[in-house]
Amino acid sequence: MTSKSTASVVSLNQLLGSSAEPDPQPIDTIAGQPERRYAAFEAGDLDVGAWTSTTGSWSEAPQDGDEIAFVIKGHLRLHPSDGAPIDVRAGDLLHVPDGWTGTWEILDPIEKVYVVIT
Repeated sequence: MTSKSTASVVSLNQLLGSSAEPDPQPIDTIAGQPERRYAAFEAGDLDVGAWTSTTGSWSEAPQDGDEIAFVIKGHLRLHPSDGAPIDVRAGDLLHVPDGWTGTWEILDPIEKVYVVIT
């Protein structure tokens, strides 16, 4: 039996480097001037990529899809609209559920890799 799927490899250094472009998702900046960049590719119902941000905070539209992310570098604090703040640091695995609302606060510049399931 022959497989119809093809595996692919994407360089994390490339995603976090020259391939990254400004994050187009609209935000309501609360503090600082966060520069958010990302590089992503789609794989079926998955949006897979890398994302970086400088320090600052913002609120944004409700999360569209379940996001699973691994934080490579930095420190962020999520302020859910319906709960206590959550600190996330390098080495942590993060889940942001579909429909999540709140504020992102980047305390130390962040690098993360993520998968969003839509």
